[in-house]
Amino acid sequence: MAYTWLLALHSLWRWVVVAAVVGRLARAVGYRSEAYTATDKRLGLAAMIALDVQLLLGFGLYAGPSPATAAAFADVGAAMKDASLRFWLVEHTSMMTLAVVFGHVANIRVRRLTEDAAKHRAAAIFFGLAVLCIALAMPWPFRAVIGRPWFPGL
Repeated sequence: MAYTWLLALHSLWRWVVVAAVVGRLARAVGYRSEAYTATDKRLGLAAMIALDVQLLLGFGLYAGPSPATAAAFADVGAAMKDASLRFWLVEHTSMMTLAVVFGHVANIRVRRLTEDAAKHRAAAIFFGLAVLCIALAMPWPFRAVIGRPWFPGL
């Protein structure tokens, strides 16, 4: 029961993450020649918070009730030979964690820079890398072996 709710929340929250990170990326690219404003700073913070919440939900699944990671941890050697278990044990987890790191790096770099254009460029680069990691590591329904429904658990 806890697994179903946690998975549903993690699955729904991913759309908040996608909207926040893509929105921040779009703003960095679209406003690259404009002044860096408080709105830019707030959008970066919102994206980072969304990523952090998703990471906590994901680690809750990873270390807790997920049958995929439980099976993978039972025999890591065998899990590395199984595409689905390897995805959940290593690939999804590491890529999504990397996306969170890129979100944090973006906000740290932006804080340390002084020129507006440089701030937008740093945000575009690092949030762009975060979007790439997210897109590559999502279990899209059309992906063989690891595909999941758009809203699992619901």
